[in-house]
Amino acid sequence: MNKRIVILVEQVRTRSCIETGTFKAAHEYKPGVIIEPTGKSYACHQAIFFKVRYGLITEYRFYEDASFITQLGIDAASIRLNM
Repeated sequence: MNKRIVILVEQVRTRSCIETGTFKAAHEYKPGVIIEPTGKSYACHQAIFFKVRYGLITEYRFYEDASFITQLGIDAASIRLNM
């Protein structure tokens, strides 16, 4: 009787979620660039992809819906100018 053994070496795992919250505290976007709170609520769609090889995470990618910036009432152009 022939037995076939298959070993899964690499796989991709995913997670998605919706983060919700209210922008209540100042956020340091990067060193020296502070975004002041607006008190507005947001809902941000996120997806996370993990590549797993031999049980270890070898790659991690995070994506989010950038519309939360406008939901918070932040001028995206002013943030880009400070980059």
